Amino acid sequence: MSGYISQNISLYDPKIILDFVKKNKITPKQAMHSIDSMQKALKVSYIGYNIKKDLTGKSGDEIFNECKANLVTRLKKNAEGLSSFEFYDHVMQCLSGFKDSHFGIKKALSPSYISSGVAEVMMADNKFYILTNRPGLISKLEELQKLPTGSLQEKLKVGTEIVLINGQSPQIEVERLKKYISASSDLAREYGAISNLFSRDFAYPEKSDLSLTLKLADRSTVDVTLPWVQINLSLIPSTLESRALLSDRGILKILELLPDKKLIYREGPDL
Repeated sequence: MSGYISQNISLYDPKIILDFVKKNKITPKQAMHSIDSMQKALKVSYIGYNIKKDLTGKSGDEIFNECKANLVTRLKKNAEGLSSFEFYDHVMQCLSGFKDSHFGIKKALSPSYISSGVAEVMMADNKFYILTNRPGLISKLEELQKLPTGSLQEKLKVGTEIVLINGQSPQIEVERLKKYISASSDLAREYGAISNLFSRDFAYPEKSDLSLTLKLADRSTVDVTLPWVQINLSLIPSTLESRALLSDRGILKILELLPDKKLIYREGPDL
């Protein structure tokens, strides 16, 4: 399998994540110990730990004190501990306090990416437009939903305005994701949140699908429901693999539907 991507792409089911959450817990003691260890390591290795006070108004100690206080609050509601997904999300929110776009964490195991027929969006004049889509996945969705060939692709084409996400302004979802993004400016934080609207490996959605209200070229609006798909990366860790998988507009063309209703991606480009 060397040099190639080979993994399953299945319809995203939040119940699977919830079941995992219930069965796999990091104890309160382990969670706090991990945060303490991270703080000690950053104190001696991260040059911005103390000077951030002058740049952002909070020192490294203040950021971690807030992080620990929030963790205690979460653990009071979850006496058995947090799942690895929940703990990862918490750590991302803690580290975003450093407001450094060059600063982040690497996961020992890469969790599944969730994505959809929309790949990337851009914001211009406070409006959101489809920047790239996933034609191979959209074609498969047309087949699954028994839609006329090209009909969904036409609605999700580049340049289409996204008016609402799940009945709300896209900006509301951007604000929700911003707390996970470490960036040195508000603009960079917002850009990071926008880039993760439809493809990410954190802040998993609670529903298996999302609804979009789109404004078409003729200025009419249409509602579209898209399933989230779960992409299980088999080469871990996989910065190159995940970038190729999630950024290349043509990479999802090689999809087959198996009898168990899974979407399988057979083989990717040689990296």
